[in-house]
Amino acid sequence: MLQGLKALIAKDIKITWRNPSLLVLSIIVPVVFVLLYSLITQVSATNPVVIARESTGSYSDRLVRILTEMSSVDGPYFVVRTTEPEEAFRQYTSGEAAALIKIPDSFDRNLAEGGAAPEVKLYVHNLNSDATKNFQIRLSHAAYLFQNEFAPQQSIQITEEYSKFPQDVSMKLYISIGLLMFAVTYAAMVNTGVLVVREWEERTSKEIVLTPIGFLPFVIGKWVTAFLQTAASVVLVLAVMAITLDFPITLMNPVLVLWMVVLFLFGGSVGALLGVWLRKSMPIITLSAVIGIFLYLICGNESSIRGFAYDGPVELLWKLSSYIPVSYIVENMRRSFLEASAAQEFTGLIAILLLTAGLAVLSVVKLRKNLTYTQGQ
Repeated sequence: MLQGLKALIAKDIKITWRNPSLLVLSIIVPVVFVLLYSLITQVSATNPVVIARESTGSYSDRLVRILTEMSSVDGPYFVVRTTEPEEAFRQYTSGEAAALIKIPDSFDRNLAEGGAAPEVKLYVHNLNSDATKNFQIRLSHAAYLFQNEFAPQQSIQITEEYSKFPQDVSMKLYISIGLLMFAVTYAAMVNTGVLVVREWEERTSKEIVLTPIGFLPFVIGKWVTAFLQTAASVVLVLAVMAITLDFPITLMNPVLVLWMVVLFLFGGSVGALLGVWLRKSMPIITLSAVIGIFLYLICGNESSIRGFAYDGPVELLWKLSSYIPVSYIVENMRRSFLEASAAQEFTGLIAILLLTAGLAVLSVVKLRKNLTYTQGQ
C-alpha cells in the first residue's frame, strides 16, 4: 500500500511539473486577492487631511497638535498634509485631499474672550458614508480632547459641508455599483471566453477555417450570445443586491445601462482574447476571476482610495487605478445613478472603447493564426 501511495504521489507531482498551469493559477488567485485586499483595508486606518488654519494663537496650536497626534493601534487618525489656508483649499478643491478642516480666524479670540462659541468647519468629499463618518467621528473626538484639557467651559461647534453630492452617499450603494461592475465584466469574460473555447473542446473549430465569412463574424457572434447570457446573470445579481443591499433598481436610468453595456464590451473582448489564447475553459474561468477581483478592488474603489493615497503602496495602488479606464466608468456609473443630470466624463469612455477595439483585433489575429496553422485542431 505504501509503495502504491508513493507511486501515485510521484505520478501527480511529475504531471504537475510537466504542466504547471493549474498550479500557477491556484496560487495566483489567493495571492492577488490577499495582496490587494490587505492594501485596500489599510485605507481607513489613517485619513490624510488638510487644515486651513486662519487663526493664530495657543488654542489653535493645541488643536492642530491634537489633530496630528491622535492615533490608534492601527496608526495615526490623521496625516496633516498642510496647515496653510491657500494650499489647503487648493488640495481640497483639486481632489488631492478628501477632507479639509478649517479653523476660522475667530477661533482663538472666542476662546480667550469666552464670548461666542468657537467653531471648526469640516469640508468633506462625501464619496461614501463610511469615509465621511470617519472624518466626522475623528474630528469630534479631537474637539472633545481639546475641550476636556484646555477649555472645559467651552463647547466647540462643528459645522459640515459636502462637496460631491447634496446628501451623503450610502455605503451600500457605493459598494453596489462596484459589485455591479464586477458582475458585468466577470460574466462577460467567462461567457465569451468559454463560448470561444468550446469550438476547440468540441472539435468544431475546423469548420471555422472552412467558412467563407471570415473570423470577425465568429467573434461578434460569440459576443452576441455572451451578451444574452451575461444579461441573465446581471438580472439575477440585481435581484440579489436589491434584497441584501437595498439596491434601488427602479431608479436605474438609461445612462447607467449604457455604461453597463460598455463594460460588457470590454469584458467580452478580454474573454475572447483569453479564449483564443488559452483554448481551455478552466484557465479562462480562473483568470477571469483574478481580473474581476482586481478590477473590483482597484477600480471599483478608486474614488475611495484616492482620498487616502498619501504615501507608500496605497498611493501606488491609486496611481495604477487611475490609469485603468474602468475606474472612470465606475465613477460615471455612480454619478449617473446619484445625479441623473450630471455631466459625464467621456475621456474614460473613449479610452475603454479604444482598449476594447484593440483587444478585439488581437483576438481576431490570434484566432486566424491558431486556426490557419493548426487547420482547426
